[in-house]
Amino acid sequence: MLKHYSNLFFRCFLFFCFFGIFSAIGQTDKPESNKYAKQLAQIVESYNQAELSDIYSKVSTTAALNKAQARSYAILHNIPLRYENEEGVLFELQFIAEDGSPI
Repeated sequence: MLKHYSNLFFRCFLFFCFFGIFSAIGQTDKPESNKYAKQLAQIVESYNQAELSDIYSKVSTTAALNKAQARSYAILHNIPLRYENEEGVLFELQFIAEDGSPI
């Protein structure tokens, strides 16, 4: 009886290994397998990476500056930087709007 189960286990193991190998092979990322691959490549090539990098650095610098100013404002006005409401939603102070309201 035990021999039957070990033989069945071995067969199932081989089947799943065989299936896993062909499943992994079938999911390889081949450019020719995607009919939109050429269009995607053209779109990506049209990106101006230097300009995108410049925009990213400006936005990240502005966000860091706003966050630092909000932190200073929160310390001066005794406002919590983070809090959780009754429903478990976490809020974090990001910046202070022009009208003085915390965002």
